[in-house]
Amino acid sequence: MYEFGENVVLWSVFIAICLNLLNFGIFLMFSRGLKDKSNKSFITSALGGIGVRMLFILLSFFIVLKFLKIDKYSFIFTFFVIYIFFLVIEIVLLRNIGKKPK
Repeated sequence: MYEFGENVVLWSVFIAICLNLLNFGIFLMFSRGLKDKSNKSFITSALGGIGVRMLFILLSFFIVLKFLKIDKYSFIFTFFVIYIFFLVIEIVLLRNIGKKPK
């Protein structure tokens, strides 16, 4: 296990924010190609990207909890607050991408 020293809570918050920023960055890379797709391809690609990112986020979440000596409660709380924040942004962006001009 890796110890971070005195600022365990700050490191927990920092790691949670970094994981969520990485997740959002992966979303932005996946979402670039969604604009010109048909509805069926759009849904398939969007849900496939969500599945891949969900697997990545779950694995990294449990690896961090298992192998790092951090404050687990502050990590979990911060992680889910930031995750929900970015999830709302993702929904808004996907909604705007999915709108087809008439």
